[in-house]
Amino acid sequence: MSSTYARIGVAAGLVLGGAIQAVAATVVRQQPAPPAANRATPQAQEVSPSPVPDVAGDYQADAITITVTRLQDGALTLSFPGQPLYHLELDTGLRYTFRELPGFAVEFNRDASGVVNAMIVTQPPPQHDFRATRKVASAVTTPPPSDSSVAEYAGDYQAGPTVLTVTVLQDRTITFSVPGQQLYHLELENGTRYRIRELPGFGVEFTRDAKGLVSGLTVHQAPPQKDFSATRKRQAK
Repeated sequence: MSSTYARIGVAAGLVLGGAIQAVAATVVRQQPAPPAANRATPQAQEVSPSPVPDVAGDYQADAITITVTRLQDGALTLSFPGQPLYHLELDTGLRYTFRELPGFAVEFNRDASGVVNAMIVTQPPPQHDFRATRKVASAVTTPPPSDSSVAEYAGDYQAGPTVLTVTVLQDRTITFSVPGQQLYHLELENGTRYRIRELPGFGVEFTRDAKGLVSGLTVHQAPPQKDFSATRKRQAK
């Protein structure tokens, strides 16, 4: 997969490589602790956890699709096409900061019924903030593949000197890795064809030989890049 895929422009997304201004730290002198006899015994307090907002999903900003994913441990990630995966850390309310990009943040908006319907991405100057609208999931869903068919895809695939790796996790999530690039997630489109969650317009289609065994895959790429095929590597007996 070529690494020349366009990143988001200044007016509509994050631009990497810019200098991050250092923030001077404020040093606070700690007061010496009081004698043990005078210390108050802390009282345990029960704190009711705040309800976790439903923010996961795809958000559209012009031609760009931004994906927010909630992991099993509750962490939130945010992905832009052609950029590394970002991690969101709660600031206040529905506002989150980017762990990897100091000064950048995203704030989710709710509609009149309380449902999250959009996000505002805030960026340090000279870049501009922008809004992305949450995409409504289609009511028609494709049935998931069986456990056996999903497991068959796992393995290494050779494309020239490059080895692509497909991994099937315990929850049947399929990941796809290319050397030197971020980890991608495959989502079923139809049959043996999958879309790449982090790269709209890109996909992977698995192929079978005459015996019905998975023998390779084809990576479909958005223009001007071209599709290419990879042959499955057989394990030595």
